[in-house]
Amino acid sequence: LNQETGMGTATHAIIKVKDVPIMYVPYITYPIDGKRRTGLLWPSIAASDEGIDITQPIYLNIAPNWDATLSPRYIGDRGLATELEVRHLNKYSDWVVSSAHIDDKLYEDTRWILGVDEKGRFNSNWWHSIDYTSVSDNEFFNDLGKA
Repeated sequence: LNQETGMGTATHAIIKVKDVPIMYVPYITYPIDGKRRTGLLWPSIAASDEGIDITQPIYLNIAPNWDATLSPRYIGDRGLATELEVRHLNKYSDWVVSSAHIDDKLYEDTRWILGVDEKGRFNSNWWHSIDYTSVSDNEFFNDLGKA
C-alpha cells in the first residue's frame, strides 16, 4: 500500500466467496483513498436463456466536475451493446445523460435508449428538474432491462 500515491498493488491475488476461490488476478492496482481515477470497474456476469451476459464498465475521470462510464456489454444471442453514462456537476445543477445501443440479433432491429436527468437549484427558493427518457420500442426494458 502506497500512501503517497493512494494506490495499493496486489500480485497473484485470489478472490474468494466463503472460502471458495472464484477468481484469480495475476496483477491489480486499486485506490486506497477517496480520489477518483480512470480505470476498469468490476464486471457484471450473468446467464439466461439468451446466453451469457457480460458487461465490463470503464470509468473515465474527465475533470473534477465531469466523469463518464462506458460499458461494452455482450449478450449471447443478442450481440454487442454499448452503454454510456456521462455526469456533469456545476454550481447550479447535477446532470446525468445516459444511453445504450444494440443491433439486436433476436429482435432483428437496432434498439436504443436515451435518458437525461437533471436536478438543481438557483437559490434556496427556486429549484429545477428534468427527467426525460426515450426508448426505441416498448419491449426494451423487458428484453434488456439493466441497460
